Amino acid sequence: MDEFDDLEEELQLSTPHISHSEIIELIKNIESGEETNGFKFTPYEIIWTPASSIGCLVLGIVLTPLLIGVFWLWIFFTQRPNIPIMDTSYFYNCQYYVAGIHSILEYEILDGILDVTSYKIHPIAAGSYVGSERVTMGDNGRSREKFTVRSPSHLVQLTMNDSVKYIEVSRFSKIAGLEINKIS
Repeated sequence: MDEFDDLEEELQLSTPHISHSEIIELIKNIESGEETNGFKFTPYEIIWTPASSIGCLVLGIVLTPLLIGVFWLWIFFTQRPNIPIMDTSYFYNCQYYVAGIHSILEYEILDGILDVTSYKIHPIAAGSYVGSERVTMGDNGRSREKFTVRSPSHLVQLTMNDSVKYIEVSRFSKIAGLEINKIS
């Protein structure tokens, strides 16, 4: 008997069976407001204008001797969409709880076009809960609340920005049947 048989069986049971075309149709319904069998988290949105792209690149080049420029260059080359500098782009990342398959669907839209290769489905396993922890932001003492869905096998980060608040996570936890626990 293989020592990983139990784990493989658990993974097969927890993986939702939904086709690629069904996911694309679901995303279209979510974006048009027709999908009501779930919960949409506040999306992460950013607009890259020519001024912000050029500013990020110039700051990176100018500040490279101080080593903080490396951070700006990293943002420019990895976080900015792969578009010409003089074009404006709109990036949108959304997470949606799909009640029918008890999973979180995560997808990206760039300039109004769904990136069909970017979606991910994160199944919520039995015994999962919502973890809440305070995360400090810099030396000035500011902090924010970070929420994650925690299960025995993996973590799903619920937010990519500061816009998701406790009230929103509380509504999600009631719909999904998950407890909210403080993480120390």
